[in-house]
Amino acid sequence: MLKYGLSFLLLIGLWVMTSAGVQNDLGSWSSAANMPTARKQITNSVVSLNGEIYVLGGVNSDGNITDAVEVYNPQTNTWRSAASMPLPLWRTMVAAVDGKIFMMGGYRSTASFPFSPTRDVYEYDPSNNEWTQKASMPSPRGMGAAVVLDGNIHVLAGALNNALRDHTIYDPQIDEWTSGPSLIGVRSGLAAGVIDSRIYAVGGYRLQGRVVSQKTVEMFDPTSNEWTQVADLPDTRHGISAAVIDEKLYVFGGLPVAVETHSFVYDPNTDTWTELADMPNGLTMAGAAAVDGTIYVIGGGVSGLGRTDGVNLNQAFVPPVK
Repeated sequence: MLKYGLSFLLLIGLWVMTSAGVQNDLGSWSSAANMPTARKQITNSVVSLNGEIYVLGGVNSDGNITDAVEVYNPQTNTWRSAASMPLPLWRTMVAAVDGKIFMMGGYRSTASFPFSPTRDVYEYDPSNNEWTQKASMPSPRGMGAAVVLDGNIHVLAGALNNALRDHTIYDPQIDEWTSGPSLIGVRSGLAAGVIDSRIYAVGGYRLQGRVVSQKTVEMFDPTSNEWTQVADLPDTRHGISAAVIDEKLYVFGGLPVAVETHSFVYDPNTDTWTELADMPNGLTMAGAAAVDGTIYVIGGGVSGLGRTDGVNLNQAFVPPVK
């Protein structure tokens, strides 16, 4: 009896170890403290700074635009409020550089497309919890992406009256904007990240009488000052969330039809995408940011293009152990 009991326990142990190994190969998900305010339309409005994650604006679950700024501390698993944005906005583009957060563009209305886009730029200083207006973008837009490369902020694509392929660069040291090489294709609702001093623009949509999701991925090399196309996403996707850890780009959720639970990682060394563990809850137009090896996918919506389906979920993803 003892012999069979030990054999059974050994088998159970091997099963648990094997299962854990499979999970590590795909990454693992857990729940973190929920955001105080349920909100959607924050795809590129979430950013990490000094070990904390800032969530700016968006659309509340009642369908109203918010000016709330909420800050998550992964070390304490708690949230706090910061100074409200100068005005309520959704689909803004944010980036952190030199200890400050810059918020660019966004939409002031939900009434009808193009939603009253703005070209305003504001700087948030966490040391005094204050906002300051800076030089405006060359043109208004929302739903673009913003990344930091060599101390400058690159704002990519987005939408005005239509999806754009613009690439504009902001130098926070001199408070000036210049033009960069345009993306190859127009896109809005995209995600972006920087790996090894190169910018990657992922997915999004174009407007052709309707929203047309894309799976193309473009890479900007500042050495050649050119955009080139790299490996496509495994499927078309917009309203995605993305973050970079260890020189790899992780992409979560989004649309084109139903809200997705799929997660993918891009490795620029092999120019390949790999599918990872599904999200516990499918989300679109959520935000994502990485702190200390964990990616937090925050807020978003659960039912497509609606504006009253925002949630306050905070889903933590630990990448695969390799």
